[in-house]
Amino acid sequence: MPEEEEIDLAKIYALMRPKNICICRAVSEQTLVDTIHSGIHDLEELMFRTSAATKCGSCASMVRSIFIREIQKIQKDDTK
Repeated sequence: MPEEEEIDLAKIYALMRPKNICICRAVSEQTLVDTIHSGIHDLEELMFRTSAATKCGSCASMVRSIFIREIQKIQKDDTK
């Protein structure tokens, strides 16, 4: 009979936490998505409102990718 594995609660809690895209400013992907869907249609405005990518800038490409992805979803929904 295989030995039971001990449950690592820290790993479980880590999976439950929102995925931070901007580590410096602690901005989650969900915060970015919610902000975009609240009516933001400009990347600079998104960065201003959330502070994402405004410190070290290493997350700027990821913020841009999320922005483009969500704007495309909005545009696709608008054409339905």
